[in-house]
Amino acid sequence: TAPVDTTAVESTAQELDAQAVKSAAQSLKKGDNVFDILIATETDTTPSATNADSVEAIAQANFVEEAEDLISEAQALLSQWIEERLNRSLLLQLQRIAHSLKGGAKIAGLTSVAEISRSLENSFEAFAIRSFNSPEFDTVLNSAFEWLKAAILERNEDGFSLLKADLDKIHQSEITSTSNESLTHAHLFSATHITENIQG
Repeated sequence: TAPVDTTAVESTAQELDAQAVKSAAQSLKKGDNVFDILIATETDTTPSATNADSVEAIAQANFVEEAEDLISEAQALLSQWIEERLNRSLLLQLQRIAHSLKGGAKIAGLTSVAEISRSLENSFEAFAIRSFNSPEFDTVLNSAFEWLKAAILERNEDGFSLLKADLDKIHQSEITSTSNESLTHAHLFSATHITENIQG
């Protein structure tokens, strides 16, 4: 049996890696789904981790570029909502942006960014549902987008735990408020029902 030419095998593997990365880059430019590209890479039969690493780097670079625009848009919308708190459409747009940041961060492997984005998404959803119009959380919301910008563009995740805790307080406060409101409605219904029976 002829000996295996390991040099040739390694050269071929490197060539396949380069082709895969080039193909992924072209797909990203066309607007293909990054998640689909990553799955295709993971199922590649080439015995090398270079493909996945390279495509993940491309996904991160693409996410950074998109996230910068999304965060700028979100900060403008947040400022507008602070002036127009009854505008529910602004909250829904902010929720959509937070959702997009969450998904992109997960694909790019930025766990902390995905967590903060998820908390923002939940907060804006709760605000929209309950027509929340208080300035109570303005500071933490502004801080969250500033943190996201630093975490994504500068890879600076300082203050993550504290910010996450502050954002969780928003959601917890909404849950508590909703529960109290429901309890109040239940009591009112019960009192009305009893009064009607007595009067009847």
